Parts: sequence; structure tokens; C-alpha cells
Amino acid sequence: IEKNVAKMKDLTKDNVKLTNDCNETIKEIKQMTYDRIEDQSIKNWGNNPLGIPKDYKTIEPKF
Repeated sequence: IEKNVAKMKDLTKDNVKLTNDCNETIKEIKQMTYDRIEDQSIKNWGNNPLGIPKDYKTIEPKF
């Protein structure tokens, strides 16, 4: 029983480490995704948070 308990403790430690590693990887992937979206957005719109095309002109309403 003691051997099994020791084995279970080791496995639990391994599991915790793997879970932490996975969570770190997920964070990195999310950051890379955000960076890519931001890069793409800057390529598409320039440094323009609203995403309005540069050649956009306001159309004056006609009455």
C-alpha cells in the first residue's frame, strides 16, 4: 500500500506539472493569436483601432 501511495503522489505531481505546462502553452497560443490578429489588423487598416479604411470619406447627407 505504501508503495502505491508513493506512486500515486508521484503521478499526482506529474499531473500537476503537465497541467501547469498545458496552461502555459495555452496562454502562449492565446497571446500569439492576439498578436497575429493585431498584426493583421494593422496590415489591413494601418494603426487604426476602429478599422476605418484610410481612403474612407464621410458622405455628407443631402437634403
